[in-house]
Amino acid sequence: GWNARPPKGTYNQQKPTKIILHHTWRPTQAQYTGGATVKGIQNYHMDDPQTGWADIGYHYLIGHDGVIYEGRPDTAVGAHCPPNTSMIGVCVIGDYDPNQDQNNAKIEKSLVDLLSHLSSLYDIDPRTNYYGHRNFSTKSCPGDSVYNRLPEYRELVLKNIGEVK
Repeated sequence: GWNARPPKGTYNQQKPTKIILHHTWRPTQAQYTGGATVKGIQNYHMDDPQTGWADIGYHYLIGHDGVIYEGRPDTAVGAHCPPNTSMIGVCVIGDYDPNQDQNNAKIEKSLVDLLSHLSSLYDIDPRTNYYGHRNFSTKSCPGDSVYNRLPEYRELVLKNIGEVK
C-alpha cells in the first residue's frame, strides 16, 4: 500500500526467533507523511552508498498514527541489526530519545498487536526474545520512551497470547 520498490535481488531466508525494536530518529513524527515516509526510508536504505541494501532494512514500521507498514517479508533476513539473522526488525517512526517525540496510545496499541501476532505466529517468547537495537550496538535506538516500556509490552503480549492470566 505504500508503493514499495521491488528488492534488488533475492532474499536470504530465516526462521524468526527474536524481535528487535528500532526508531527512525530521522524522520521525526513531525516529518512523517504516511506511506511517502516509508518510501523515503526504503529509497535511503537502497540508494545511499553507505547502505546500498537490497531493500528496506526493516520488516515492519509503525507511524505515530498507529498505521503498520510491512517492509521485508518476515522470513527474509533483514538489514537492521547485525548479524540480522533470525531477527524481525520493527521500527517506530520518530525520535524517541529523551525530550523528543512522545510515544502514544496509537503506537502502543499497534506495537503490542503486531508483537502479539509475530510472537504467536513464530513462537517467539516475549520474556527472552524482545530487544532494543541498543542491546546490540552503541546506539540509543529505539529511544528511551520505547525501550523503557519493553517490560510492559512483554506482559501485554503474554496476556494477548494466553500465557498470563
